Amino acid sequence: MLKVVLIEARSASREVMSALQSGGETWGLAVTTSPSPAAAAALLTREIPSVLVAGVDALVSPEGVSLMAVALAQGVAVMALAETDRDPRGEQVLDQGAYECLSLETLTREALHRAIRQTALRAALDTLQETGDAGHRLLGVLGRDVRAALSTIVACTERLMEEADPEARRGLGSRIGAAATALEAPLADLSALERSRRHAGDLVQALGGGGVVIDMAPDLVCILQGGVIRHVNPAGAALLGVSPAALIGRRIEVLIHPDALGRLRDVLDRPRGGRRPVPAVLLQGDGGEVDVVVSVAPLGGRERKSLGTLVFLARDVSDRARAHREADRQAAFLRAVTDTMVDALIVADEGGRIERFNKAAERLFGVTAEDMIGRSINLLMPAQEARGHDRHLRTFMKSGCARVIGLGRELRARRLDGSEFPIELALSVVEQEGRRRFVAVVRDITERKEHEAQLVTLATRDPLTGLPNRVLLREHMEQALGTGVPFAVLFVDIDHFKKINDTLGHVVGDQVIRAMAQRLESHCQPHEGDMVAHLGGDEFTVIVGQVHDAEAVCARAEALMADLIRPYDVAGREVFTTVSVGAVCSPQDGIDVATLLRNVDTAVHHAKRQRRSSVVLYTPKLSADAVRRLHIETGLRRALERNEFDVHYQPKVDLMNGDILGAEALLRWDGRDVGKVSPMEFVPVAEETGLVQPIGEWVLRRACTQAALWRDRGLGPVRMGVNLSARQFNDPDLVTKVRTILEETGLDPSMLDLELTESMLVEDGDQVVAVLRRLKALGITLSIDDFGTGYSSFGYLKRFPIDFIKIDRSFVVDLPNNIDDMAITRAIASMASALRLRLVAEGVETNEQVAFLRTLGCDQGQGFLYSRPVPAVAFEALLRPRHLRIEGSGEAAPPQTSL
Repeated sequence: MLKVVLIEARSASREVMSALQSGGETWGLAVTTSPSPAAAAALLTREIPSVLVAGVDALVSPEGVSLMAVALAQGVAVMALAETDRDPRGEQVLDQGAYECLSLETLTREALHRAIRQTALRAALDTLQETGDAGHRLLGVLGRDVRAALSTIVACTERLMEEADPEARRGLGSRIGAAATALEAPLADLSALERSRRHAGDLVQALGGGGVVIDMAPDLVCILQGGVIRHVNPAGAALLGVSPAALIGRRIEVLIHPDALGRLRDVLDRPRGGRRPVPAVLLQGDGGEVDVVVSVAPLGGRERKSLGTLVFLARDVSDRARAHREADRQAAFLRAVTDTMVDALIVADEGGRIERFNKAAERLFGVTAEDMIGRSINLLMPAQEARGHDRHLRTFMKSGCARVIGLGRELRARRLDGSEFPIELALSVVEQEGRRRFVAVVRDITERKEHEAQLVTLATRDPLTGLPNRVLLREHMEQALGTGVPFAVLFVDIDHFKKINDTLGHVVGDQVIRAMAQRLESHCQPHEGDMVAHLGGDEFTVIVGQVHDAEAVCARAEALMADLIRPYDVAGREVFTTVSVGAVCSPQDGIDVATLLRNVDTAVHHAKRQRRSSVVLYTPKLSADAVRRLHIETGLRRALERNEFDVHYQPKVDLMNGDILGAEALLRWDGRDVGKVSPMEFVPVAEETGLVQPIGEWVLRRACTQAALWRDRGLGPVRMGVNLSARQFNDPDLVTKVRTILEETGLDPSMLDLELTESMLVEDGDQVVAVLRRLKALGITLSIDDFGTGYSSFGYLKRFPIDFIKIDRSFVVDLPNNIDDMAITRAIASMASALRLRLVAEGVETNEQVAFLRTLGCDQGQGFLYSRPVPAVAFEALLRPRHLRIEGSGEAAPPQTSL
């Protein structure tokens, strides 16, 4: 009889009790009632029923929850009764472990009896499966514990037989007793497990003996004898799509798919309790297939077991199998997706052992997934990175916090051959079923790093020489300043490098720059903080580390310059050049990069204005001069519009009678912001900045206007001498501008004398001759100013249409006392006579000079002996007598810079 305990409650009415008791014997039920959950719990301590039936109101109470825990622990199946199928407490008790929850609204007596036996059968079959699993585990533990205990007993027994010491024998006896005691616990567990299995087996036998109960089972249940089906329940036949009668008398093998028969053969031939359900596929009557899990157990005692009576239970798991297949397909799809990824994907467990290694990872690391699965991920890292990984992993496992999880970072990776390469790593954590796995997406960034290095090189290196550029120079200087160690900065500028590019071409110029860079590098000692930078064009900067005085800086600069001015062999051609060097020292000349670079730039510009191949060490005065020059340049740019310029005139006198033959126009400037500025100071600035061109044109127009005005006032013709700068002379519109000014002012062209320097006439001979001839065609005269100080040659004098030669004052000032000056002036006068050129002596200050110049046939002179340069009003006063009284002061006059 199947023991059933019914708890009397509101939901378990007397009708239910009456139904259970009235038909209980027919269905094989022995029903015991209990007034409360507490009383039922006490009943369970005395005897173990098969099924506990109670209303949901009783089971959800605190006593009911405790009762369910006791029942489930003892293998008792719990079935709940609810007033309606909408009672939410039904789901609650099912979640707590109840097998079934029935609604009293539609419950019949037969349905109640059937449900009780069906619940008992399901619970018994579950118990058989659980005891089988537990048996396997217990046997493993038992085997280990028994072996250990037996080994201890055997070893101690052998020693006991040989040991004579009573104390030692007592110790060995105690160890043998302890080992024997250790066997009791696992053997007791095994006995309890066997009792539970036997009870469940008896229950299944009892239920199986009743075909009605088997017929109520929802799963396929067959009773087999000798492998032949003797009984099959309707639900099982319906699962296969046939009638029960069609299966009776057939062998069980005909229901099993041939592919699954091999897995079930051992279960059918040697059935025993405790086996795990075996997956299999059964064949349906229409040829279809159904996925099941099969359990086979002997039925009955020894007498029936010897007859080979078996219970063949198959549970439909088609939905679960389809889910598994779908999961397998999804897993295969995900594997295919990961294998098509461009980036490497590596999955590792908490111990760092690799579980997944996709195709991209194989390509990246040059090793197969088969070789890496199960191995430590540290094999793919350099030693330093591996130590950092282990440290981060320990921190994460302890605290759950990590700086690298969920973030991308760059680090080094290592192939198994030892080669290293840069990677970008994105790491994430996946938690599933209580396990954490680390998913790493790895990207090889070797190409990107090389590209970045190229960008850094382009940003910090000069492409022509490969030397550091201004950016890297400033960084190096910042570092040097941070150390506090004195150092020097040298600025090297190639003199007139443009001529090399213009005459020999830029290819040769680039080769010279590269050769110079190599020479500069040969003088550097990087371990002492030296560095060479190419700032572009013809400029280099050298940082000289660990120098403590100006003398040492100058010595290094002189050594550099001596090496740099040696000829360069370029394509079989010797190229000569000179350099100018400026130098500053830190910290005395600047405590920051900007100040040092500004001051060294000032120094090199001063060096270039002095002479070629010179070294200038910065002093504060140079900055003051530079500031003064800046103020002059700024003032010059506004001087014309502010009408700050004026023209003074110095007479050109006939040395024989003192008559004024002409005048030289000389520019003067009285600036609003800078005051009166000497032409020697502002003319070079005007020439360098290009302002000399508009200023020179203004002077030419002003001088021509003044000469025409004097003519109109009846003061006689005055040939006006006007100096041309090199920029004006190279102006392609020069001739047109001179013609326009002559026309606008109305001055007779023969009264205009343009004065040019020797250096202007030797640049491009043919072009110069063409310009001079076009100027001469206007009817003006031409003079060579400061003759003898530049490139004096009969050749160019013979070619050029020159009218006057002006002897420079440097050869006149010491006449007639300096033998050399006398010889030079005689030579100039002889040359002029031979070429039929007229002479004008500059800087005439004494009568002795006039007397000597007369002996040479010099026609004209100008100087302080006759008059200083004076404004137009004062000069007009000189013109009225047309004859100058000789001042004869004999005072030396300051040199004049013309414009």
